[in-house]
Amino acid sequence: MKKFTVVLAAVLALSVPMLSQAHEHDDHASMDMTHETMHNHQDDQCAKECDMLLKECAREVDTIQQRIQRIQTEIRDKGATVYNREELQILNKKLKETNELVRSLQKPGH
Repeated sequence: MKKFTVVLAAVLALSVPMLSQAHEHDDHASMDMTHETMHNHQDDQCAKECDMLLKECAREVDTIQQRIQRIQTEIRDKGATVYNREELQILNKKLKETNELVRSLQKPGH
């Protein structure tokens, strides 16, 4: 049984390079077609991703507005009872940055 396994392994090991060479000598037209198909697929994929990003952009504005509202609520409701002075400064800085982001997105050309 061991001899059979060793012989089988040797035959398989020797046949792999032969199969590889046979595959390399296939018709190049089919390889070119596969290459072209791959590029077309990538172009389609890119177009789908762009469409998805454009749809997400509209949702992102709502998310920014929600972020502003959440930060304002944190500062107003919890304020100094929960946060120390440094943390409140950080929250105010985030609020200011987010408001600036909204202003920049509302400018013409964006």
